[in-house]
Amino acid sequence: MSEKGAEAVVVRGDVSNSRDVTSLVEDTLSTFGRIDILVNNAGIIFRKKILDSVEAEWDRTMDVNLKGVYLCSKAVAPVMLRQGGGKIVNISSISGLNAPASALEIPDYAASKAGVIGLTRAMALNLAPTINVNVVCPGATETEMFGTMTEEGKKLRLAETPLGRFGKPEEIAEAVAFLASDASSFITGETLVVSGGRPLL
Repeated sequence: MSEKGAEAVVVRGDVSNSRDVTSLVEDTLSTFGRIDILVNNAGIIFRKKILDSVEAEWDRTMDVNLKGVYLCSKAVAPVMLRQGGGKIVNISSISGLNAPASALEIPDYAASKAGVIGLTRAMALNLAPTINVNVVCPGATETEMFGTMTEEGKKLRLAETPLGRFGKPEEIAEAVAFLASDASSFITGETLVVSGGRPLL
């Protein structure tokens, strides 16, 4: 990325493992000296309804989707507090909201994403006034996870979306960039829904 005027460091790890998270933070600090923005974007899904789900998959979903947000935020927050500022942006889903039935088909995923919204609000209070904490809730977006959905599922979600199309990753990224920027300096504990209007139906 240096040719584009940016520098990046890649650290392989599991966000649900506190040792890996500590290494991630330490490596980032050793390279850049500070952490101004944390985007908690790791997520998984097992496309099973409640009667077909298994405990191990429930645990893994909660570990990655919810515990990962907790661990990464807890590791980074002290750094931001010492610096005197920072932004945390969590990625949830409309599945964590009062969403259409199709968004609530997978109980462990919906529960984990609702948990991210609740955790965001609590962290916003815990870390104010120094750190802004907000959450983005995408609707159906053309990501790798989206590709695991059946064609029937895609048609149903498209029919539920007033704007008549699926979201693009770049559109979610723009919402995250806004919440990570100075333009959102008076916003914390808020939920930004980027779904083409899908929760309206």
